[in-house]
Amino acid sequence: FILMLYRAFRFSGGNANNPGFADVPAGAYYAQAVSAAKQMGIVNGDGVNFMPNNSITRQDAMVMVKNAMTAAGKFQGSTSTAILNNFPDGTAVSSYAREAVSALIQMGAVNGSNGMLNPRSAITRAEAAVILHFVMTA
Repeated sequence: FILMLYRAFRFSGGNANNPGFADVPAGAYYAQAVSAAKQMGIVNGDGVNFMPNNSITRQDAMVMVKNAMTAAGKFQGSTSTAILNNFPDGTAVSSYAREAVSALIQMGAVNGSNGMLNPRSAITRAEAAVILHFVMTA
């Protein structure tokens, strides 16, 4: 997912030989993107590991997208989280992700699925592509 963000936003930089996380092998095809994302504040991992083989939750993907937008100068200001009340599972959004999820809903990049946000479910490649396409063309 981070490689998709890196390419979509046309970010540069990063050090493929020193990606900044213990579990990201130097020279891995995604190492430069991970390194750049860490340097830009898009990702933090758990402080030591990035966990590149784990699934990404929908809310974590939205946090990364919002952070990438901020790094690219495409997002400024704050967002009201009241919009989460429109979804039966809006309270399931973790506190660290509430602003990002709200921002993407307000932009129209995220509409939910059958009225639900499913914030802790794994994001599919198709869902990620739709969000990135919307954000990049908005």
